[in-house]
Amino acid sequence: MSKEVIEYLSELTERECETVPEMAMDRITYAIQEIERLEAVLHRIENWCKAYPHTVFIEPTKEQWRTADETLDAHKGDNCPSLTAISGSNMRHVVEGIQKIITEALDKEQT
Repeated sequence: MSKEVIEYLSELTERECETVPEMAMDRITYAIQEIERLEAVLHRIENWCKAYPHTVFIEPTKEQWRTADETLDAHKGDNCPSLTAISGSNMRHVVEGIQKIITEALDKEQT
């Protein structure tokens, strides 16, 4: 979207630019920069989401999940975490990574 806006603005003639008040141009410039910054944030989140592709980390079958759960459950007394605890920890890791990216973006927005 910002590329389209930049392209449009770059095609404005000198006369057309003179008709746009300086304050409006400042706001337009700021808006374009903000769009670009937020697009970069979305790309970081997109890259984070691609970190564990199915081609590398094959999705376990239901039987494999069941076997893993039973195996871990059999060792519960050996200070072994449950599959639910491991899954929760992994999910928390993913969500915290995305949260960090968003928090950094929001902090930059306020400065």
